[in-house]
Amino acid sequence: MSPTPAKLALIGFGAFGQLIAAHLPPHLRVHVIDPDPAAQSAALARGLCPAGIEVVGDCDWVLLAVPLGALRPVLHQIAPLLRPGAVVMDVVSVKEEPARLMQDVL
Repeated sequence: MSPTPAKLALIGFGAFGQLIAAHLPPHLRVHVIDPDPAAQSAALARGLCPAGIEVVGDCDWVLLAVPLGALRPVLHQIAPLLRPGAVVMDVVSVKEEPARLMQDVL
């Protein structure tokens, strides 16, 4: 019996989210969270799991691939859902503001 793969909630399926998702499925079960129906269809076409924000509570890893302006609202959405020990990371091109927001909100 093989162990259950770790789960990743990928929030945002734009260009960078799609790039990341192209490389992670052999290592993690990737759940794609993006409100855009086209993004959800693209995720499904790649064999990924389109999901709602609530899946964050079942994931070991959360990767935020959203624009800086969307980061605070997303953090407020996921904060009550995160499980203890979950790792939250971002791919925003700047680092100081996202780090400050994550410390403030999470």
